[in-house]
Amino acid sequence: MIDVHSLTPDQGALLYRDTTAAPAIEVREHNGVRWLHFGDSAVQSAMLVQQPAQLLLPYLQCMLTALVFNPKPSRLLNLGMGGGAFNRFFNAFAPELEIDSVEQDPRVAAIAEQYFGVATGECHIETAEQFLARSVAGGEGERSYDLVLCDLYSEDALPQFLRTPQPYQYLAQLTEDSSVIAINLLPNSEQELLEVMQLARAAFGFTALLEVPDYRNIVLLASTQSLTMRQDWAALKDWLPDVETFLATLRRVPDSGKKLE
Repeated sequence: MIDVHSLTPDQGALLYRDTTAAPAIEVREHNGVRWLHFGDSAVQSAMLVQQPAQLLLPYLQCMLTALVFNPKPSRLLNLGMGGGAFNRFFNAFAPELEIDSVEQDPRVAAIAEQYFGVATGECHIETAEQFLARSVAGGEGERSYDLVLCDLYSEDALPQFLRTPQPYQYLAQLTEDSSVIAINLLPNSEQELLEVMQLARAAFGFTALLEVPDYRNIVLLASTQSLTMRQDWAALKDWLPDVETFLATLRRVPDSGKKLE
């Protein structure tokens, strides 16, 4: 993986800039790496132009550690598509996988299509909250997801609705017993982390945490079944070379209300 911190606006050639709304969005490229950032220099998505399926951002590989517990999903819900890294990965890793991607900013969805190889029309343009509510109300739970990837941070802030029970209850209705949910977190405090863990645990029953070495990111895993590593997960190492590094940080979440060790 590349050093994401090395991808700075003053280093890359500007390919595209959108200032029609806040924050401004830029696409830049340097030494075969193309990336997307909002406003400041924080990288939101990155891609190797010659190897677009490779995941460059460490926390994305960490989120896909969820595949250790469900190596062959059939339907993915991708909340917060951004530059489409998961779309490109799964189009190569599991082309038969059905993917529903959600992105609230139509500018980002258009950039993902034009600059990051995401197929036209592959994304629902609405907030994750709107998509989940509409899916449950419309009875789409009959076509349940067995893998959910949730990456919804904006300017290092967790959306307020993820600090309420509703999205976890919605996801519980849209998933199966064997499903695994992976949520990227950048907690500003232990209290915020505990709050989200308790909400997920109340809806699913089984939760665990993964750390991303040298980054603030923590990935929360949730399932209605015990998170047990499947015997056929080893093949993932060809696609996710750092998966064992992330698994070494795995912590089962204690009961609700207990302080983390």
